[in-house]
Amino acid sequence: ISYDGGKNGRHPKSWVIQGSNDNKNWEKISEEVDCPYLNKSYTTYTFDIKKQSNQDFKFIRMLSTGPSWDNRNSFAICAFEIYGELI
Repeated sequence: ISYDGGKNGRHPKSWVIQGSNDNKNWEKISEEVDCPYLNKSYTTYTFDIKKQSNQDFKFIRMLSTGPSWDNRNSFAICAFEIYGELI
């Protein structure tokens, strides 16, 4: 869920989702570049994981890979939810 900053604020623009089992070695499982879906206040959007892997992960992280919509090196969101099976 994006934060309340209005269009072209600190909303995420480009990012990767990574998974790991040891919190040291990370595998990219999804990526978005110049993604407009979260570029407004309190927006919810469901993204599919593009890389289908048989690998189970203990840790998941979301990393910014470029500036936000206001061209700053910030990354503001209200919530990040993951749907799947608990291992």
